[in-house]
Amino acid sequence: MKKNIVGIQQIGIGVPNVHEGFKWYRQNFGMDIPIFEEAAEANLMLPYTGGKPHKRHAILAINMKGGGGFEIWQYTSRTPQPSTFQIELGDLGMLCTRMKSENIKASYEFLKSKKSNLLTEIVKDPNGSEHFFLNDPFGNLFQIVEGNDWFGNGKQLTGGPSGCMIGVSDIEKSKKFYSEILGYDKIVYDKEGIFDDLKNISGGKNKFRRVLLTHSKPRVGSFSKLLGSSSMELIQVYNKTPRKIFENRFWGDLGFIHLCFDVTGMDALKKEPARRPRVEELITRLDEAMIARPSAPPKARPLPRLSPLAPLSGFLALALVLCSLISIVEFGLLVNNIIAGRPPTLTPTVVMINSTRSMESSPELVTATPTLVATPTLLPSTPTRTPFPLSP
Repeated sequence: MKKNIVGIQQIGIGVPNVHEGFKWYRQNFGMDIPIFEEAAEANLMLPYTGGKPHKRHAILAINMKGGGGFEIWQYTSRTPQPSTFQIELGDLGMLCTRMKSENIKASYEFLKSKKSNLLTEIVKDPNGSEHFFLNDPFGNLFQIVEGNDWFGNGKQLTGGPSGCMIGVSDIEKSKKFYSEILGYDKIVYDKEGIFDDLKNISGGKNKFRRVLLTHSKPRVGSFSKLLGSSSMELIQVYNKTPRKIFENRFWGDLGFIHLCFDVTGMDALKKEPARRPRVEELITRLDEAMIARPSAPPKARPLPRLSPLAPLSGFLALALVLCSLISIVEFGLLVNNIIAGRPPTLTPTVVMINSTRSMESSPELVTATPTLVATPTLLPSTPTRTPFPLSP
């Protein structure tokens, strides 16, 4: 099957309280359809959680207007940790989630009436499109952008997430990565400078290069209408050294923890042509942008465990070797008789092993009865059984 990126399936958000997070995203962004709610142990991200599984509580919610979902994620076996420094635009990783709206002005007024933490007025991006920024109660940055593709009717003017702003260290390599692997092959804008629409965001007064990418062809697939179109804004800061957003923290700590795509043809994705970055490099690049992995404790190599049937296996192997040697000797004698002109004497070797349990004597005693039988004329009607214990 050919590789196909259907769309952004979900964005993971680490929060201190999963139910408070779901309530806020439901009331303010219309993310009101829970797909699942589960308390379980996270075992699949051990390289990013200190080498140990941790318990968590998660809710996956979507908006019926369309767009991706939110996986709202809370550690329950440990206290989720915030960043130890003030995250600024240009730092490495997922800086902001783009939420599409059918009416920017009405969305602004609605969120203002909800006393949301609005960071800007309605401003214009380098392409002239209106948008604005706000923080959720947990300090995560969201950008409300214009949307024009919708799946159904929702309770709010906004749909689900339709992209991200991602801080990168090399924008040229990142462009190739997102265009060739993930299909964001259309450049909406590519600008350098100091930008008015960012000046009220932490670190927003620095000089940046900003590249907004989208896909030139409509997404296709079973969930493409629901997930909708999406875009990625790559941002590189010039006059400061960026830091990794998840430096010295675990995946699942507070903030945007993952960006998940819905994909068909995963095997084809793994076999991308050699001229493109290998998928392992793709994942590594995302890791480096998002997470400075805490060192996991070295795993002790477990000692090999012998099966309880190991003694039996050893005995059977020895018996087979002995029988093979006997057969070789008899075959040699047979050939010697033929060469000497003597009539052959048929002496087949037969090994019959009958493993039984003697219920009358001892239920624990397992016996085997190897019997060597000479010429057919001497084959006893009832084979002789010589029991012996296989294990104490």
